[in-house]
Amino acid sequence: MKVYVVETHLLEGDQDIAIFDQKPKAERYIQSQDLHGKPEVVEVPVRGFQENPDEVFTASNYDAARDIQFFEGAYGNQKDAEIAAGPNGLVLHRAIRH
Repeated sequence: MKVYVVETHLLEGDQDIAIFDQKPKAERYIQSQDLHGKPEVVEVPVRGFQENPDEVFTASNYDAARDIQFFEGAYGNQKDAEIAAGPNGLVLHRAIRH
């Protein structure tokens, strides 16, 4: 399964904002919101076993030198996302917007 992530590039980091099932919906979201940074839509596969088809877990790695989170990917379950994020990373539970 693939999802469309609204991602912003802010302070040299990449942060996920919302997850959609279709690219046009993600693009409309960007147009309708006042988002900081440079928002874009990124198509990513959902990695690992997906426990619920209506939700994902996003993983972001932490760059300690710059004190910034970097979006890493979307995962079907929390355990895989936690492994991908690493010990100081960030895992967010996200509903897929239909």
